[in-house]
Amino acid sequence: MKVFQVKGIPENKVELLEMTPDGKVKVRNLISNDIIETTQQAFDIAFEPSEYSFYAVKEQQITQKATKSEIDAMIEKSQIEIVQLFGKCTIVAVQLPNGFVLTESCVSADKVLNKQYCLECIKNKILELEAYKFKSLTTE
Repeated sequence: MKVFQVKGIPENKVELLEMTPDGKVKVRNLISNDIIETTQQAFDIAFEPSEYSFYAVKEQQITQKATKSEIDAMIEKSQIEIVQLFGKCTIVAVQLPNGFVLTESCVSADKVLNKQYCLECIKNKILELEAYKFKSLTTE
């Protein structure tokens, strides 16, 4: 399955269904399942290859795995608040670009390691949520 994303909007993804020699392109929106027909020129202007990896499994079941770079890009676009409490407790809150908020906390004397640990835990949560979102889309 060849997957492309709208340039500048990585959460909008389409599956390339058909590209004809006369310059017509047919794609399927992975969120709405709408089929879109356009020209090769418009497709090249609007879309770029996605970093998502798709693996086909038995009976047309599909799983998706977000890449580390996509999760990192999402974190870079997010608002991050870090609170230090009592000299040992670090609380990290991340508001994703869509407004969803994830939090994580850690307790140790090393504030830098606390922050890194919390951000890694939040990235893992995002990965789980992305997998859930995709699974929900494929079972509708």
